[in-house]
Amino acid sequence: MNNKILLILVLFPILVFAQNFGEADGVNELSQNANFIQQLGLLGPMALNPYLTLLITSIAAKMGFGNSFIATNPIFDSYLIMFIAAVCLVLTILPKLFSKLAAPISMAASYVETKAAILISIIVMVAPHILKLESDLVSTNIVQMSILPVSLKLFFTIGIGVYYLMVVMTVRLFFEFMIYLIPIPFIDLLFETAKNGVSFGMIILAIFFPVLALFINVLFFVVCLFLYRRASRFTDKQFFLLAKPLWFSIFKVGGGLNEILIPDLQIGKSFDLANPVIVENRIGPFSAGSKVILLVDKDVVILAKKRWFRSPKQYGLEFAIKVIELRNLKISFFNSEDKEIFFTNKIYKRDIESISKILNAEVRIATTSEAIKNVGRSLRSKWNGNPQTN
Repeated sequence: MNNKILLILVLFPILVFAQNFGEADGVNELSQNANFIQQLGLLGPMALNPYLTLLITSIAAKMGFGNSFIATNPIFDSYLIMFIAAVCLVLTILPKLFSKLAAPISMAASYVETKAAILISIIVMVAPHILKLESDLVSTNIVQMSILPVSLKLFFTIGIGVYYLMVVMTVRLFFEFMIYLIPIPFIDLLFETAKNGVSFGMIILAIFFPVLALFINVLFFVVCLFLYRRASRFTDKQFFLLAKPLWFSIFKVGGGLNEILIPDLQIGKSFDLANPVIVENRIGPFSAGSKVILLVDKDVVILAKKRWFRSPKQYGLEFAIKVIELRNLKISFFNSEDKEIFFTNKIYKRDIESISKILNAEVRIATTSEAIKNVGRSLRSKWNGNPQTN
């Protein structure tokens, strides 16, 4: 958490210094800052509903409303973009409004929506610089500023925007998953209506009061930042257990016993088994909820996790996997004390015989009573603070 806050504190001063301090005209300097504020003011509603944001801002641009960034941006000034945004909005909202039976489709739509929000935001920020608008504001920036300050400012604006969207949308997905799990009729409809209502209000603020919108976005971001780590692990787990099997059932991609490329982990040897798992209880350097790779070579069992610009984090298990339990949505792995260590999704049920042979473990099918006992043990462990590493 501290590292994330430090990243933001470092990025903002660099962004400020990326401006052209040799510019004699103070009005031009202020216009640049106003343009920056107007861009970041749209991040809040973009994180909640990118299609609604794109649709409303496009309508505002066509009607001549709003700030200079919206009025001069070519992305908003297009009937084609407006039509595409409207179609995507309808296609993503409909599954979320009707029934929990459409929950898998809704989750898939939400996942695509998060990727679309980042892509749309980057295009919206970059478009004025690439297309060189004839607007006085943008053309003045391009002609009078050197290439380096423009590139730095654009680079850090995109960096801040993408990071903001990643944090806020992860927390948004966390609440969406929680809503899907609550067995109350029409709660999906209420949540989606409230989310879109808030998004619409933030769009109006971003169009007419960008400074106030940016202030609200910052407060929203700070709250989400404190929830991000837990929300990230929860959403990763749900996508791993629900979305990935759905993806596999449709496209038949992934799901092999050695689907992970060992060279990507920079370990440099072959293994009998290499598959993704999620840690249930802390094991060595891996905390609960970490997604790692289970590597098996004869009697050696290793958990590994790829890291950017560093060698992969590895941990050799000092105990054997004794039981593999088949459940409805996942496959759980237990040690000799019958404690769940990690789990994978149901894609690999078809290969359970090979997995059990490689690990030399017993296979059992979970009954309702066993499932309740396992949940109880897990809750007691978390309540008492026991790490359950063995």
